[in-house]
This record gives sequence, structure tokens and C-alpha cells, in this order.
Amino acid sequence: MDISIIPSAALGWIGRTPKGTGDVWNPYIFAEFLDYLLLPIGALVFADFYLTDQKEGAYFIIITRSSSDTYHLSGALLCFLGAFGLVLIPFLMFYPVCFVLFPHEAMINPFSNTRSLLELSYIKENAVLYPNLFYTHPHLSNLIYIFYNSMLAGAWALFSYTLSHFLQFSRILIYVLPTAVLLFLGNLTNLLDWRNSISIDLYMNPTWYSGPRYPSIFWAYLLIPLFFSAFVIMVRIHKRKVDEL
Repeated sequence: MDISIIPSAALGWIGRTPKGTGDVWNPYIFAEFLDYLLLPIGALVFADFYLTDQKEGAYFIIITRSSSDTYHLSGALLCFLGAFGLVLIPFLMFYPVCFVLFPHEAMINPFSNTRSLLELSYIKENAVLYPNLFYTHPHLSNLIYIFYNSMLAGAWALFSYTLSHFLQFSRILIYVLPTAVLLFLGNLTNLLDWRNSISIDLYMNPTWYSGPRYPSIFWAYLLIPLFFSAFVIMVRIHKRKVDEL
């Protein structure tokens, strides 16, 4: 490649999905992974432990040796940490490879790029989250998205575990339902008003320029499943104590 279009290590990271022209297919495959597989794969680690123990008859044996509270709280913690580590560790292990494949610093000539100069010079409002960090500290910005996606996988895996209390008839459903609902809501808002879409794919990587992004939605995707799961777990633990009395 001509040196004028070789990205730097920060820009060459696979998590920075480019807009491009469709010729750069590897990052697009990675974007599809984030959209469709990140949450189900995170949930596969440990989200079904309650259903598995119920089916195998191990649940009642475990709580007689410990307690129901300890079982559910420790299981929820492992559910979050398992999905978090599953995403975080490969991301962090791969990141140094960027410095082998790409130079530490680079200058991309817009006249040699596949995108038009007019498009490059047009800056959309709210095109990126935290622009000062994104433009001046790109490696730190990448690391934030690595930890964000890892926490996102952990939070929604915990949400899948919470669903297992209500959807005991289908293990597959607790894996795919959160992703299906999020994709449906994202596509629905795209159809209604793409300029104000809340699609989750806008918040999983830093450089998808298909619509504006807002910090409140960025944090809502992470905090809502965490708070909802914590609330449901606490309510069910309290209810068990009342029933035992």
C-alpha cells in the first residue's frame, strides 16, 4: 500500500470500523460480530448455570451445603466476570499486534483515500463520542471501547441469567432474546428516524458514522441491564427469605 493511506496502529485496530466503500471487508465482519454475536457469546459462558443446575438436580444439593443467597449472588458475579473476561482478554492480547502491522504514527492523505475529500471535511454533529479523547488520545479511546464492550457483554450476560428465572422452558431463548430485542429496537428507530437512531451498533465501536451518538444512550446500554438484574436478584432473594419464614 502507498504510505499515504496506511493507517496508524490506533486507526488500524479492528474495532475502529471504517465507513469505507465496501471494499474493506474484514472490519465489516468484525462489526457484524459485535452486532449479532457479542452478547450471545458472553451469555454462553455462565448465564445458564441456574437452569443447568435445576435440570441436573444439583441446585438443591448445593443450597443445602451453602445457602440460596450465596448460590445466586456468587453465580451472578461469575456470570458477569466470565463474559467480561471472555471479551476483554482476546481484545487486550490482540492490541499489541496493531503495532506490528501498522506504524505507530501515520498520515493519511485524503486525496489518496477511497472516501471523497468533501466527505472527510464534513464533520457531523455528535459523530463520535467524547471527540477530544477520540482525536487526541486514540489509543486511550480504543482501550475505553475494549473495556466498554467487555462490560457490555458482562452486563447483558447477567441480564440473560435474570431471564433464566422466568424463561425456564428455553435455554436458547435466554441467549438470543436480548440481542434480538436490541436489534429490533435499533432497526425500528432507523426506519422511523435514522438521524436519531438508538441502534446499539453505533455505540460498540468509535468510528461508525451512520448516525449521531449520545453519551446518555452509551451509558444506558450498560447501566440498565446491570440495575435491572441487581433489582430482580435482590427482590427474589428477599422473597425467598419471606417464604422461608
